[in-house]
Amino acid sequence: GMIMAGILALCIAIVLGLVPAILTGVALALALIEGQLGAERGIVLRAIFEIALPWLIAQSTFGYFTWLSLVYVLLVTLIYLALLALASTRQTRWIWLGNLAHLAIIGLLLATNVPAGAAIVALGLLAQMLWQARYRMDRDGRTYARRVQSYILVGMFVASLSLWF
Repeated sequence: GMIMAGILALCIAIVLGLVPAILTGVALALALIEGQLGAERGIVLRAIFEIALPWLIAQSTFGYFTWLSLVYVLLVTLIYLALLALASTRQTRWIWLGNLAHLAIIGLLLATNVPAGAAIVALGLLAQMLWQARYRMDRDGRTYARRVQSYILVGMFVASLSLWF
């Protein structure tokens, strides 16, 4: 099943162009390496091939790279890395990393004159902070990750849309 999905993804990427094909190949290679390392040791690779590379593939297909888009990719990947690490290690320092990355995205959205986007991401961060209070009581990182994942995805979507305006 996974081999067929990888072949299909690579075929689609080849149709989209050279850069998406290369990035898709890198994502598939990192997925294989992460599978060999295991869930806890491969967290950084997982964050890269699940968030950073798909964003970069879409960016190379539908637009062009800018420094701002690369900063957004880095920040959203850090947020996702923090979420994965919190679910597996239960160390609260990852909450701080995720919150700081969210604040950086809000600051960038304000600096690029997208106040509505900044407000949406801020509301998502506020919702996450309310779930963080619950996390501090029961220390269940997996439940926390399931609860806040949609807020993170909305923030990522808003940040990506802000690049078009």
